[in-house]
Amino acid sequence: MHIATIDYTDPHAPAEFASSMHATGFGVVVNHPLAETGLPEQIRQEWSRFFDTDDKWKYRNSQGQGGFFPLPVNDGPDAPKLDRKEFFQILRDGSSPEELSDSALRYFDEAGKLAASLLGWLGDAVPDGIARRFAMPLPRMLEGSLNTTLRLQRYFPATGEETEESLRGLAHTDLNLITVLPAPREPGLQVRDSAGVWHDVPCDPGAFVINAGEMLEQISAGHYRATEHRVRFPSGGDGGRSRFSMPMFLHPAGDTRLNERYTAASFLRKRIEDLRSLGWRPAPGGQADDGDRAAGTGADGERLSGRA
Repeated sequence: MHIATIDYTDPHAPAEFASSMHATGFGVVVNHPLAETGLPEQIRQEWSRFFDTDDKWKYRNSQGQGGFFPLPVNDGPDAPKLDRKEFFQILRDGSSPEELSDSALRYFDEAGKLAASLLGWLGDAVPDGIARRFAMPLPRMLEGSLNTTLRLQRYFPATGEETEESLRGLAHTDLNLITVLPAPREPGLQVRDSAGVWHDVPCDPGAFVINAGEMLEQISAGHYRATEHRVRFPSGGDGGRSRFSMPMFLHPAGDTRLNERYTAASFLRKRIEDLRSLGWRPAPGGQADDGDRAAGTGADGERLSGRA
């Protein structure tokens, strides 16, 4: 599996990006508009310090999808089925902790613009027969969405009791339209090919990792597929450090028609029901609501694999 690294400024970038997304569900973009803002690094520094303080507990989630979600306490048989992370979620109508600057809120808007641009490339590259089925151009599907979520998350260091199969983030596909992720400093992100082999995703400093979600797969009739991915503990004894990442899960507005079967909201409800039947449970405090808030904890779609 070859996940292409695309120079955003290259005239061939739209076609190369669409080709990588079609073949693998992933693409890596460099020299993008966010490269000169310094926002990803500013956020990483601010939020890494924030997670080290007790201030985060002031924002513990009690309902809905925003706020702080600690690592669930589970020493029982289900413990291996939990991601080893804590996270804070920011939504379009949410707010950032008062202890921090507005860097995450500014990034929310800038990353949304980048995602819209990339979705435009993907829409332009699909065969005409698929494009005619779109309810609207792909970038317009983001307009008015309340479910788009920025997640600031910290994976915990290894405890020393991990096995070779231990994971920081369990294998899953994303349920949303497209995910935008500044390349984390710590390695570990992997994607699985059609033969079941796991491959490392390029994570060069300054790059953005982009992947397709299940909604994009539905919209494009499988032309762009949601590919299973996970986060491993790094090899070579580097698992003693925490790992910070900040994926942004871009969602269409709830009433956006994905295809003849689903709207964005109805598809999300169905997939959550599918996953619950397979044993997935939402994190404490986040229950699914009707309509545009149908995503449970976070509206992000980062859920365990086992697609129905």
